[in-house]
Amino acid sequence: SNEIPTTQVVPFLTNNEYQPTFHATAGHLSLFRILCISAQYLCGFQITDEKGDVVPFHVISSDGITFKHPEYYPARPDLVHGVLDTAAKVATLGNPVGSTAVKAIEDLQPQDLAYLQLGGGMRQDVLVQFEVAGNYTIAQHGYPGFNPYQKLATVIVKSSPFCGHSVAFKCFPKTIDEYTFTAARDVERIERRPTTRHLGLNFRQELNRSKIPFVQWGTSAQYGLGFQPYNETDVNMVAEGGQCAVWTIRSNDVIFHPFHIHVNPFVVIDVEMAPSSSLIAPSAALAQKLLTASAFYAHTLEGHWRDTVMIPPMGQVVLKQCWDAGPAIDSVGTQLARFAGKFVFHCHFLTH
Repeated sequence: SNEIPTTQVVPFLTNNEYQPTFHATAGHLSLFRILCISAQYLCGFQITDEKGDVVPFHVISSDGITFKHPEYYPARPDLVHGVLDTAAKVATLGNPVGSTAVKAIEDLQPQDLAYLQLGGGMRQDVLVQFEVAGNYTIAQHGYPGFNPYQKLATVIVKSSPFCGHSVAFKCFPKTIDEYTFTAARDVERIERRPTTRHLGLNFRQELNRSKIPFVQWGTSAQYGLGFQPYNETDVNMVAEGGQCAVWTIRSNDVIFHPFHIHVNPFVVIDVEMAPSSSLIAPSAALAQKLLTASAFYAHTLEGHWRDTVMIPPMGQVVLKQCWDAGPAIDSVGTQLARFAGKFVFHCHFLTH
């Protein structure tokens, strides 16, 4: 299962500690650098106050690459909780109102849910502005709003000298949406560059009792032909420095694959779910709709730089990569050469 396990079964550690405590000040900007290092499960991130209300935040980077502007995730519990409660009943009880729940989930917008879901190796930098002093909880769910629930950490927020002592004297968040980060890497320039290659692969598993391990993970050609388990001596893809390619990464499985590529990051062009819900189990189809509607896909993937991206079950991701990495030679950082040699790409789930 790709669900986040219960704390009792597999406790998640935060900074190598079990449910540690952080400190912050109301009215200040608090930076959370989130890294999912799970080799098997998805990771989640959400902050709630003492009443259980979700705390909004800004996302400012993905996989170590800064956005041009902060992207705001406001909390909309009035809209979200009802949809998630209905969807949870459909997933667990096979309720006949399933189509209604799926439609409601599809109508959710990414910014309606201040929740991040990450696969192994994925990173996000988040800015939070706490309005009132108190104890806050960082937690994750199997899927946004679903059980199992797992507490990750506590944030103790103190008041500032000017505000945050109580709800009546709360700190009003600063507007930072229009700030421009000078460290941002240009997305549009990469999208405009010519494409010289089209590459593709397909995650697959084969069941062969004559081999150990019994489940053989590997890749195949873009449309699923020619299954190949990993072989470190095979080099069957070629790229040219300074050129760009469009990748189409597909999955023939009913689980997610966190696809990671080394050396040169990429821009996510498109994310497509399974073309038909009949291809996967109803619960997996519902999870796909939910994840599409959450911050997991559209908001923090498409049009952003990454080096790790989740490939949806029976779906695909299209990305553009340019092989520009190389040492900065002169005193002002001008790149005069590009790296040449081998690099690897793989799934961040260890068994794959």
